[in-house]
Amino acid sequence: MEKIEVYNQNWILNPHSIILSREEMRVLIWFIIVSCFLFSSNLSAQDFKINDKLLVCAESGLVLRSEPTLKGEKLGLLKYGSEVMVIDTSAGNPYVYEDIEGKWLFVEFQEMKGFVFDGFLTRLPLFPDSLIYDHFCFMTSLEIFCKANFEIVDSINYYNYSNGEGDHKMDIYEIKGGHLMVSHTYWESNGFELQLKGISKREGDILVNSILKACGCYNGKFPIKSDYFTYALNDQERLKMFYEQYSKKLIIQVYAGL
Repeated sequence: MEKIEVYNQNWILNPHSIILSREEMRVLIWFIIVSCFLFSSNLSAQDFKINDKLLVCAESGLVLRSEPTLKGEKLGLLKYGSEVMVIDTSAGNPYVYEDIEGKWLFVEFQEMKGFVFDGFLTRLPLFPDSLIYDHFCFMTSLEIFCKANFEIVDSINYYNYSNGEGDHKMDIYEIKGGHLMVSHTYWESNGFELQLKGISKREGDILVNSILKACGCYNGKFPIKSDYFTYALNDQERLKMFYEQYSKKLIIQVYAGL
């Protein structure tokens, strides 16, 4: 890994920990403490490119049309999970459908070509309803889902010790595409962080919503229009999602425990 950045929140770092591997940890801890949160609203909308392969995430399917408008002739219905390839992105101006920001894309699906609204497309793998865990449902489901669906190209582990006992274990995974996963283990709590490079907030909302619904804690408040928010999932899990402008990353963090 050339560079590691782990984003700080109040529960991430114990300032009283004694770091034994000071030389190895110094740069990492510096990034944790001084990482600045610079937010950019222009990352909320999708920014798909020609030849991108995208998945349909509309549960009822996505209509393929002859023109980049709702008045265009219906050429077919793309089922949930269908993969399309982007042919052209210059179809029109930004468009809002049911409070979802997006635009029309000209895509190819099997032998068909037509226009679709990109607010129901994602570059991320889709979350399966069957992947549900009772213990810290959201965090555990997100972590296992990511490890099963993203290609890990490198990893590294860090340990902090306090009073002779393990106080903080951090497992960092570099994912193909410039993404990053960070797993935190503390004495009485756990944390998981997913950094998605070049992924829009809308795509993050789709993933978060799917896990919330599977875990039974979706309350209709998502997607949240703000580019930075924290949310109490239940008595033991808290979610934070935001953008870091400099590296153009969507950051999803969840903490579980006391």
